[in-house]
Amino acid sequence: MTQPAVLGSEPIHYRRLNLDPGRIQPWEDGLRTDPGARSFEWWYHDCRLDDGTRVTIELHTKPPVVSPSAPLTPFVSLVMLRPDGSLLVKNAVVSPDAFSASRDGCDVRIGEHWCRGDLRRQEVHVELEGTVIDLEMISELAPWRPATGHMLLGEDESRYIAWLPVMPRARVTAEITAGGRRERLGGVGYHDHNWGNVAPASAIDHWYWGHAHIGEYTVVTLRAVSHAKYGKAVLVAYLLARGGEVLAQGTEGLELSAIGEARDPGTGVPVASRLIYEIPAGDARYRLEFARRRDVLALGFGDAGGYLRFVGDARLERVGGAGAPEGASGDGLWEVLSFGPRQAAGAPAAQSPG
Repeated sequence: MTQPAVLGSEPIHYRRLNLDPGRIQPWEDGLRTDPGARSFEWWYHDCRLDDGTRVTIELHTKPPVVSPSAPLTPFVSLVMLRPDGSLLVKNAVVSPDAFSASRDGCDVRIGEHWCRGDLRRQEVHVELEGTVIDLEMISELAPWRPATGHMLLGEDESRYIAWLPVMPRARVTAEITAGGRRERLGGVGYHDHNWGNVAPASAIDHWYWGHAHIGEYTVVTLRAVSHAKYGKAVLVAYLLARGGEVLAQGTEGLELSAIGEARDPGTGVPVASRLIYEIPAGDARYRLEFARRRDVLALGFGDAGGYLRFVGDARLERVGGAGAPEGASGDGLWEVLSFGPRQAAGAPAAQSPG
């Protein structure tokens, strides 16, 4: 029997989750789960620095490749793509005794790695095999929560997957020490927080998530499709801002076309070469295009599916509404997570609307 999958948006959902529809509070970026119970949780930070370097840092209660039923297994991930094309990928699993996190706000420590701060300013520190990175992130755009941010599953809505973009856009100062050389660079960044009590593989057929800082514009997009047992429900969320002004946000009306989709040879999951989003913005409409340039991370989950993260060109243009045309080009980062039916690796995949 098909079960429901909904994005919690009703008053009862806000009350049950102790959320204020009009305000995001610091505790929402604190520890939201019991990491020793059936759960997953991670804090994600990324930035694009002025020299073109891309950095992503993640602090997890459990590695992404293990079941939420696993015990607390603190995990740290660092991915750094340099302007010359060199790619550094470092991971570490740390003793559970070295994990601590506050429920009052973002203050997470995994051994010698940590992230801490509030909704306006955060610091992130990792040191892995001779590479040390410190980030200072100062928010330039208010936190955003699409409805409650909770995908609620089942008739009793007790199972969930949650997402909170705490800093859709932040000014970044980075210090990078590697190979005996220290650099200090500025840039622009993003921070979000994810948690839940059900394995994404048991609920999600696939999702595309991404964000881009294109000149003064900030765009964040998510389109998730549930498994057939949850009715192939399509859940979307989007934020579009210019400077500190929000031009559009919502959980309905986002359209996605996935162009040039083919099976990734490493994971066997379908991957598009281009994504085109149509974003409603009142009387106007915007088109966002991501064009895949470089794969920066790939995780295979065996027969279950896979995950890939990309960087590439991002183009935003206004295609409807009164006034002069708007448009800008820049750099974007996005991902695909797929647990849907797979074919043999390398086999073609039919074109899909996402």
